[in-house]
Amino acid sequence: MGTEAVQTRITGISSVDLSAKQFYFVKCAATTDKYGTDVTTIAAATDTPLGIVQDAQKAGDEVAICIAGVSKCVVGAGGIVAGDLLTIDSGGKVITAPPSTLSDVSSAIDTTSGTDIGDWIVGIALYTHAASDVGTILLRFAGRVL
Repeated sequence: MGTEAVQTRITGISSVDLSAKQFYFVKCAATTDKYGTDVTTIAAATDTPLGIVQDAQKAGDEVAICIAGVSKCVVGAGGIVAGDLLTIDSGGKVITAPPSTLSDVSSAIDTTSGTDIGDWIVGIALYTHAASDVGTILLRFAGRVL
């Protein structure tokens, strides 16, 4: 089980049912209103992530989103190793950003993991976790893989 520490959080409005998405990454929805940023699920690995859902909520409810700090996160295929740079998969789970993708910009895709040039580096794994575990991330957006 992952751990948490000091976080910077914002409050958003869930535009979809996030009741099964606690500790998944979300993005800004296409529409926002005067009550806050509307958020929705990640639909592609190249979506711009906003942060990690901290409390599972239904559509229309306020939702706490960690945008920096130490947070729990759901781990995707292949697991993660402490110290790994992390990106997201198309479902909002964290996965290891392959070193070949990070260092070789001549290829547009890493065929072993599906990580594209243009994916976001969202943080660093603080512990080693298997796929589907609730892991721990030092959430700090480092930008896109170019």
